Amino acid sequence: MITFDAARSAVQSDASVREFFGAGFTVDEFGWQNDDVYLMSVDAADGVAMFDAPAVLVDKATGEVIQKTGLLGVPPAPDLQPIGDVPED
Repeated sequence: MITFDAARSAVQSDASVREFFGAGFTVDEFGWQNDDVYLMSVDAADGVAMFDAPAVLVDKATGEVIQKTGLLGVPPAPDLQPIGDVPED
């Protein structure tokens, strides 16, 4: 099982995430998790919120970075709990 910090590194080095969010994107030091995945908080290079951004998940067992799209109003994974200092708003 990989750690949250390892998941952050995997997302930071993932080419498909870089392609979508831009070369200067950042992976926040907080996110959400359940028993199987981490849901990462990713900010675009220009800091502007992206309405159609995919949910970026990392499989805890394999370290695979997964992007889910088309989730408007649907949680990307069940039973997610915060990890790190998640902002209130």
